[in-house]
Amino acid sequence: MIASGQLARLEEVARGCGSVLDVGGWYRPFNLATHVLDLCPYDTRRRHDALDPHDAERFSADTWTIRDICDTPWPYADRQFDFAFCSHTLEDVRDPVAVCRELARVARAGYVEVPSRAREIFVKKRLSRLRGLLGRASEVGFRHHRWFCE
Repeated sequence: MIASGQLARLEEVARGCGSVLDVGGWYRPFNLATHVLDLCPYDTRRRHDALDPHDAERFSADTWTIRDICDTPWPYADRQFDFAFCSHTLEDVRDPVAVCRELARVARAGYVEVPSRAREIFVKKRLSRLRGLLGRASEVGFRHHRWFCE
């Protein structure tokens, strides 16, 4: 989930860019991206859950690349994109450093967002104190996240 207040600025920047790459954009696609790099196919994207549903999709099946983002180098030229966008993806992948290196290589500017470590360590289940007293404490972090990010 994009931090409140950031989406309007991201949309403003993306509208002014000729080429925008969304890395890991399948789950909540950024419609103003012209290209998407993700492991999941274009036809299965979560259209109904786009970050900016009021914007028309600028990407297409032709500009959607199916690939493990940790497999580098990506099939793009140096500085090919005016802007790169990567939201809530780095905490899930096996090699976030390689992904960051590629983001810096293929784009002139960008935006990366990850959940804060504080958000990860706070208990997220209802009635967590009661569960703890009963010996059923909640896990720390989200099960599918590999990394705590700061």
